[in-house]
Amino acid sequence: MHKCVEICVNCVLSEAKAVRQELEQYARTLGLEGMMRCKEDGVCDIIIAGAKDHIDMFIERIAQYVHENRVREFEVEAAFKDRDYRGVFRSIE
Repeated sequence: MHKCVEICVNCVLSEAKAVRQELEQYARTLGLEGMMRCKEDGVCDIIIAGAKDHIDMFIERIAQYVHENRVREFEVEAAFKDRDYRGVFRSIE
């Protein structure tokens, strides 16, 4: 079963670049598609689609960053896949 979600991640500013890079690599490792747009204030907006269990694993990784004090908070909302990401996860700066 496939799933698509929007995630807003509020990173601790000193960790933002590392978290972005790690999430980008993890999404690719899981075979997820979508995009991530990060702002200078440490907030990353992510739309991601793929197998439900892989999306859940991705969200669990973000939750782990909260416990490690690398992410302040995050929100997840159900979304519709409104475009073709061509099976690729991209980071837009």
